[in-house]
Amino acid sequence: MKKRWLLLLGAIGILIVVFFVSQREPFPFDVEGTTEIVLRSGNTGESVTITDAEEIQSIRDMLEDHFYISKEVEPMGGWTYMMIFQNDAEDALCEISIFDNGFKYHDSENDCDIAYYCIGNLGLYEYTETYDEELEPERVEFPFDLEETTEITLNSDIGGGSVTITDAKAIKNIRNMLESETYRKQEITPASGCRYRLIFQNG
Repeated sequence: MKKRWLLLLGAIGILIVVFFVSQREPFPFDVEGTTEIVLRSGNTGESVTITDAEEIQSIRDMLEDHFYISKEVEPMGGWTYMMIFQNDAEDALCEISIFDNGFKYHDSENDCDIAYYCIGNLGLYEYTETYDEELEPERVEFPFDLEETTEITLNSDIGGGSVTITDAKAIKNIRNMLESETYRKQEITPASGCRYRLIFQNG
């Protein structure tokens, strides 16, 4: 009886192995002409560009030396790290978002997300974490000197009204709110409007 159970368990194990072997897939993209990889953080929006040929090959090896099981998943709005493989013409050869022991890409033709789960230890997520410090945004102090402010005009771009603040304590509170924080500095496309506008004036 014991021998029969062992044979049955062995047969089940073989079937499981055969199933996974039949389902496994190679890395689905051709990134042969990659000359740079853009690594972007979904948390901060910052990115770094990797151009070192040996490092690029090492990343390719991590992805191409493994097999995967793919699965269609519900589109998710967020991601932690994204890798964009580009050639000399800066054409995107593939764009993948990295998760623990796998990656995901958006199939625009079928409008769905495909997740690839690595069979084995991929190690790519741990590698991307080594760039966390470089993916942190630049922090700057409040860039203006408001020392001589005697009044603040608050304009509303929605209703068109305005109010002038002259109380010294209220002005100091507003200054403290602005001057006690650090900020992320980023060049952006000029906006056409805003909700509120503060104008700091001296005597």
